[in-house]
Amino acid sequence: GGGSAGKAAHVPAGAAGVTLVLNLWRAEQEKIGVVGSDGVIANPTRPLAGSAHFAKPTEEGLVGTYTMLSKGRAAAAAVAAQAAQRGADGIMSRVFAVCSLLGFDNLRQYAPHADALTLGIVERYVDFKEGEVWADTKAMFAAEGLVPTGPDRQAIDEAIATAQATAVELAEAQRAMVAAATEVAAAAEAEYYKEMRRQKAAEADARLYKKDRSSLTMKERLEAKLKKEEMLARSFKPGGSSSGSMQEEEE
Repeated sequence: GGGSAGKAAHVPAGAAGVTLVLNLWRAEQEKIGVVGSDGVIANPTRPLAGSAHFAKPTEEGLVGTYTMLSKGRAAAAAVAAQAAQRGADGIMSRVFAVCSLLGFDNLRQYAPHADALTLGIVERYVDFKEGEVWADTKAMFAAEGLVPTGPDRQAIDEAIATAQATAVELAEAQRAMVAAATEVAAAAEAEYYKEMRRQKAAEADARLYKKDRSSLTMKERLEAKLKKEEMLARSFKPGGSSSGSMQEEEE
């Protein structure tokens, strides 16, 4: 009982603090373009390798990119990129460990939209990393002319396929999350502008009433005066018909 109470008590603080941890992950994934502008993984084949189209390297990385025009610097740039990837792996593995300790299901209950998208990738870090390792192993065997045995080859292919299927499944789930969040945001925005229009209309009516209140009152008074004069004119017609009617009513 005490353990459950302690865990529940730490959920809000942990969920809030994990955003700071996920920011470390996001800083690394931004450098290598793990996700696109919508927050969905950009490279389902090798998710952690990212996409050059969405990559935002640091200044050091940009220098390496520009100097790629020089063949003499190409190898150095490749080494730098590999070092950056290793650095990202080190940070990402630590973020995965922290989130695993806190519990992914636990964190998802309180995670805002951006954190939920990132948590989906973090949770599958090991699956994606294993897929990359097996893909690299298969490429190395092919480059060296080595042919794995039938069972080994099947195991490698299945591991790679499983990682890629996991990535595709995650991308679909992320797109659904983005669509749902977009729909909620659009509905909230529409309601906001509807309320703004309602307030502006009420303010306009108030200003109009304040501006025309005196003239409207005089108009009403004039109409009342005319109605009263018309009534009096009918009541006192020549011949005393009105008084006769009044006598009849008295009798």
